[in-house]
Amino acid sequence: MPKLNERGAVPILIIVAAVGVVAFIAISQTASFRDRIFSQLFSKPSSYAISEPIDSIRPRVSITSPLDGSTVTMGSTLNITASATDNVGVSKVEFYIGNRLVCTDTTSPYNCSSVVPTRAVTSYSTFVVARAYDAANNTGQHRIKLTAVK
Repeated sequence: MPKLNERGAVPILIIVAAVGVVAFIAISQTASFRDRIFSQLFSKPSSYAISEPIDSIRPRVSITSPLDGSTVTMGSTLNITASATDNVGVSKVEFYIGNRLVCTDTTSPYNCSSVVPTRAVTSYSTFVVARAYDAANNTGQHRIKLTAVK
């Protein structure tokens, strides 16, 4: 072990210590290093986190016009009306004729006007669906059957 008064032992130790202090100060000045150290030393307990209640209740929707079992004319305009409610709020109602989306409405009363599809037959059965959505993307739907004639 070198003694303090032997050739250069003290100056080298001082230089090494000084370089280490300067390097630590330089590294600790970067935001990411500082943030990482503080987040580990002073993290907030997870019990402080506030969670919102989960909305799992589906909206209710009912087609009020036309009535289930109605007969409509091919090529005519079909006016569809639906009412919808939800415990939090309805964000939109989509209207389908068959499997085809024909309208979307975001304000109550929910309405849609669409042309009844024409086919090369004298009559056919189809259905109309009103599908309501809430902010949590829960859905509720009501389906009615229609007969389309020429």
